[in-house]
Amino acid sequence: MLKKEVIIMGISMEVGGTEKALLNYLNEFDPSEYNITLLLLQAKGQLMKMLPSNISIKELTEYRNEIRYYHNSFKKNLLYLWDKKDYRSLLRYTSNKVIQKIANNNLYILEQVAGNLGKELKKYNIAVAFAGPMDFITYYVLKKINADKKIQFIHFDIDHIQFNRYLVQTLYPDFDEIKIVSKQGKHKFEKKFPELSNITKLWNTTINVTDLKKQALEGGFHDKFKGIRILTVGRLTYEKGQDIALQLLYKLIYQQNLPVKWYFVGDGEEKVKLKEMAKTLQLEEHIEFLGTQLNPYPYFNDCDVYIQLSRHEGYCITLAEAITFEKPIITTDFTGSKEQLINYPNSLILNKDDDMVTQVSQFVSEVLIKKQYSVS
Repeated sequence: MLKKEVIIMGISMEVGGTEKALLNYLNEFDPSEYNITLLLLQAKGQLMKMLPSNISIKELTEYRNEIRYYHNSFKKNLLYLWDKKDYRSLLRYTSNKVIQKIANNNLYILEQVAGNLGKELKKYNIAVAFAGPMDFITYYVLKKINADKKIQFIHFDIDHIQFNRYLVQTLYPDFDEIKIVSKQGKHKFEKKFPELSNITKLWNTTINVTDLKKQALEGGFHDKFKGIRILTVGRLTYEKGQDIALQLLYKLIYQQNLPVKWYFVGDGEEKVKLKEMAKTLQLEEHIEFLGTQLNPYPYFNDCDVYIQLSRHEGYCITLAEAITFEKPIITTDFTGSKEQLINYPNSLILNKDDDMVTQVSQFVSEVLIKKQYSVS
């Protein structure tokens, strides 16, 4: 029997929730039935070493040269093309920018970026735009890859990201399936784009529980702190809400007198700002930034409470991982959190209308009492 040819397109394999979901997705394909090609915009990241050995990895190297049209300023691109004496591209780029401004969409710039890239010569049975929604990957899978079936993934809450309605209405009908990672996220998408509801499907992220628990035996916290260890795992970015965590920690310590220490696993653009904030709030002894960890599971295993204060999510992988380790969980009410915790008793979804400090301090106090009782 001939194997089916599948190409899956992503951004990179840096440590992140979408990338972990991609690893899980790749493991769903039986190597005896599928030949898998992973096409990345950048073939880099700590998770590269965790990719299944049976897949073929390709990098879209030309992307780095062409993406300047998308990210650089209009003036910088004009000067670049003028210096190259590439007057044809200069005229096309200028025209596309004018049309983009008038039409209020990026389709014409996408056409410019992808237009200079060659098509995938191989014919595939299935092509997947996994890192979604990302406009370029969506466009490339639809226009540059020859496949019998095409699938778009949506991993984020579309109410909280830049989501070009015109692009969705123009491009997404050409997909055979749109896979969305949570029921609530699917509901939001179908409400906004009812004409696409016939091709939307729920995709449940799978987690290898046995593998996670095996990895959890490899290490853990190295300090001698005896109080309640709070853990948060995720990129240090605004949407993940670590700044909210620091404000909350200040009140738990200096107003509620709780013996807590908060550990953050992850790295990102907000790291310097968060460290300065921690210093200003006199939290340096009560907080630890552990950086990116390829294996964060010993920390999941050893923490007393897992807290996720994200401003928005599509489906929170780290929340699912905390559930795997049966930890007490506190989370904000983002997309997917209720369905993830619906049958999980030892959890608290914060009510935005009530005082966060009161809710969290009561929950953490109960955890502290149980911990003290178990020790005695």
